[in-house]
Amino acid sequence: MAIFATHEDPTIASLNLQEHLHSIEKWLKKWKIKVNESKSSHITFTLRKGYCPAVNINHTFKPQTEAVKYLGLHFDCRLNWKERVAKKKKKKKKKTNRRGNKRDQLVDRKKIPPIYRK
Repeated sequence: MAIFATHEDPTIASLNLQEHLHSIEKWLKKWKIKVNESKSSHITFTLRKGYCPAVNINHTFKPQTEAVKYLGLHFDCRLNWKERVAKKKKKKKKKTNRRGNKRDQLVDRKKIPPIYRK
């Protein structure tokens, strides 16, 4: 679940977020559903520098994080996709290294006639 609160002032945005979290806590308690606080994150997307107050879930404070993974996507506080791009580059590099090693193991390039070499 993701909750989105906007305001020019980060303190007011956090207060709005906290109000919604309290109403969700009441609903969860009514339906006897437990939330895993250790898997919850609080992130503020902004280009401005500043402090955003922590919010709490079931009396457990969640400090602000720099990056979060949601539905398989990595978001960071500046929304510049830096972590996702780095992981994709690493994955591609692994894949090409693996593919190159297999090709070299299957065929000895020195035994191929010069006509077929590129």
